Amino acid sequence: MRGNASWTCGGDGEWIGLPDMSACKSIDASAWIDELDKSNATAGAILQEFTDNSTTTLAAGDVSEVLNLLDVAAKRHVRDIQNASDSEQSTELSLNYTKGITSTANYMLQEPKVWHGIPNSDRRESVSTLQAIVREAGIESAQQLKNDSQLFTFDALSVKIEQHPSSYYDAVSEEGRTLRHPKFEDATLKLPKGFQGEQEIASVTFMAFNNLHCVLNEKLPCVPDGKEVLGRTFQQQTNSPIMGAAVSNTSWQASPPDKPVVVTFPYIYGANVYNLTNLTCVFWDEEENDWSTEGCDLVTKDQKVVVCECDHLTNLAVIMDLNGVLSEEVLVITGWITVIGCSISIVCLTICVIVFELVKHIGNLSSSKYTIDIHLNLCWCLLIVEITMLAGLDSQDPTGCQCTAVLLHYFFLATFCWCAVEGCNMYLLLVSVFHTFTVSRRHYYLIGYGLPLILVCITAASTSGYGYRTQPFCWLESSNGAVWAFGVPLILILLMNSVILGLGLKAIIARPMKDYRTDSESSRPRDFTSRKSIVLLTLKLVTILGLTWVLGFSYLIAQTEALAIVFTTFNSLQGVFLLVFLVLTNDKIRKEMRRIILRLPPTDPYSSGNQRPTGTGSTGLDSGTFAVQIPQGVRINPRRSNELDYAACKSQLELEDLGRRRTGSRF
Repeated sequence: MRGNASWTCGGDGEWIGLPDMSACKSIDASAWIDELDKSNATAGAILQEFTDNSTTTLAAGDVSEVLNLLDVAAKRHVRDIQNASDSEQSTELSLNYTKGITSTANYMLQEPKVWHGIPNSDRRESVSTLQAIVREAGIESAQQLKNDSQLFTFDALSVKIEQHPSSYYDAVSEEGRTLRHPKFEDATLKLPKGFQGEQEIASVTFMAFNNLHCVLNEKLPCVPDGKEVLGRTFQQQTNSPIMGAAVSNTSWQASPPDKPVVVTFPYIYGANVYNLTNLTCVFWDEEENDWSTEGCDLVTKDQKVVVCECDHLTNLAVIMDLNGVLSEEVLVITGWITVIGCSISIVCLTICVIVFELVKHIGNLSSSKYTIDIHLNLCWCLLIVEITMLAGLDSQDPTGCQCTAVLLHYFFLATFCWCAVEGCNMYLLLVSVFHTFTVSRRHYYLIGYGLPLILVCITAASTSGYGYRTQPFCWLESSNGAVWAFGVPLILILLMNSVILGLGLKAIIARPMKDYRTDSESSRPRDFTSRKSIVLLTLKLVTILGLTWVLGFSYLIAQTEALAIVFTTFNSLQGVFLLVFLVLTNDKIRKEMRRIILRLPPTDPYSSGNQRPTGTGSTGLDSGTFAVQIPQGVRINPRRSNELDYAACKSQLELEDLGRRRTGSRF
């Protein structure tokens, strides 16, 4: 190789793009150009001799030289055809020429990375030129055939040409009109019935490139290895073999337009390993030297192939974003973290469920009769999530994996909905002073379980089942936006709970300390401590559950291994956090569990010198005051405000036949 290379250095000291090696050459094509001008040999023969004798790998600067050679060969071939003695010789010349063109194109594409030394704009123009030369050679040869077909197959590309009467194409089945890529068995191009129009004889030229996508993807390796794209994102990369066709001497337009060409593309970088998003069906626009979406639509996709429909031919492909990939080592690490973390969380959440089942009927353990019930449902939902994650970790069955994804979607949503219920309950305890409305357990259950069910059903129906992916993880699909069926509710719940926490803190701070009730044995504000504990508990729950998925969405954006490990750790250990926050740090629950384990008798919360309080306040119906002795079975307003539950007092007094009413007291 000889010549000079240049590489531009940016102001930040970093190299810009790739080195420009377009002045570097390893072969001398001028001698072959001279032979095309002066030799008596045909253009096809000279091109085949050129490739047979070219053992040196092309350099970046040789690409333009060889394209110039092909241009001269095309002009020489015109003279060869003009000098042909008959149609048979003309056909033979055309076939030899097409073979020479295809062989030379194969030589140019043997090392795709060589093309990366050409500036991007020049490289794309060269790609357009090469495709046009191959196509024109194939079209000419196809028109020379008589009810026959020919196949030119090389390592880097294949060209199939055929010509038949229109009646032939009318009689064959769909399979007979299907053109298959010789290297990628799932890659097919199906011509619609009647594509030949009113022509009596129709010729078809089919071009299938094996590695032309490597030339266009300058930053990706030609053969996926899972390492060079590690932790990175590459936008709008060609992720399919490139193939196209021409009918007779045109690129063909659908007529009628409701009969498009159906093209099936397999992935080069598989969806079972890589996170593929923004899939787009395209064709190569040789005027713009770029991909264009005009006339092409994506019909369907799965974990192996993409199906497109186009109203024209030329060279077609699929472009998409390839997001960062985890190495095998990190996949093993995250897999073990999931197994160990989920196992520990399942044990911790089982303990939480047992504890809350034992103490949920003890009224004096919480500030609200619903608090324990809310915690119990929160733990149940997360327990099912952890079991599902552990059971579906190595699911290979697509149907089973989709079911796992649906269950995870539903119970993760249910977990956050119960977290929202926790916030609402806290709001009622701290901010709402008077009973302006009644909240029942049924309302909470509708929010906790009904709302997630609606969202899951909408997701499944709107995506026709494609909203749940099966590879590489059993979860919501990101390429069609289904992942936002979890992300949007999560964001809304976190925002709502943040607002509620702010209101709760404001309510505590705004209330004078003298207004809080104190213990009889100390001046410590018992109400203040209790309310502060409620806020802190809700804050902890929102933080740990919210932080986990903030890390999750950060990983989807940044695609780094460190975030993957941190997210997996937090996600699998959520059960441990709930055990710590809801049980181990709750003094009342610890004491009650100690009493249950030691089989001690129940204690009266007012037996340690605490007097059962009497209520004093305005009825709201007159200006007088009253004092009533609270019956044994009546609970103080669960918000621990100064007003009593008058209706409950009245009911209890009537049941005990204590129909005594104080002057000025009304119920």
